[in-house]
Amino acid sequence: GLEQNTLVIFQSDNGAPEGGSNKPFSGWKGGLREGGIRVPMMARWPGRIPAGRTSNEPGVSADLFPTLAAIGGGQLPSGVRLDGKNILPVLEGKGKSPHDTLFWGYRGTYAARRDRWKLLQDKAGRSSLFDLEADPAEANDLAAARPALARELAAALDKWKAGLPPPRPS
Repeated sequence: GLEQNTLVIFQSDNGAPEGGSNKPFSGWKGGLREGGIRVPMMARWPGRIPAGRTSNEPGVSADLFPTLAAIGGGQLPSGVRLDGKNILPVLEGKGKSPHDTLFWGYRGTYAARRDRWKLLQDKAGRSSLFDLEADPAEANDLAAARPALARELAAALDKWKAGLPPPRPS
C-alpha cells in the first residue's frame, strides 16, 4: 500500500544533446534556449495529485527542494538564498506558479522568463526577447519592438545576477 502514500516524480535535467530533437524548441542541452531548459515533469501521488491532469505552469528543478521540505514538514535554511519555491499547490491543481520571474545562467549566458516572455543575454551582454507562446522556437527577436519590456527583464536579470556567488576559477 505504499504506492498510495508515496510521491513519485520523474523529471529530466535538460534537453536533448546537440543533434537530437527538441522540436518545436530550438537549442540543446548546455544552452539556455527552450530546447535546452524546457523539460517535462511527471508527478504521481494518489489522493493529492489529480490523475491525468496537465499543467503549463513554469517552474525549475530547484523547486523540488522547498516542495519536498514542505511536504515533509521541514524548515528551509534561514539566511540562504533559494531560487526554488514550493510548487505543491501547482501539482495539486490548486494554484499557479509561485514564480514572478525565472532565471538561468550557464557559462556566461543568462535568461529570464516572465509569463510568456523570455530574455536571452549572451556573453557580450546583448539581449534578445522572445514571446514563447507565439514563437516557441525563439526565432523572432522582439527586443527592438518591445524595448521597455526588454529593459525591464534585463534589469530583473541584473538584480538576480548581482546576488549570485562569485564565479569559481577555472
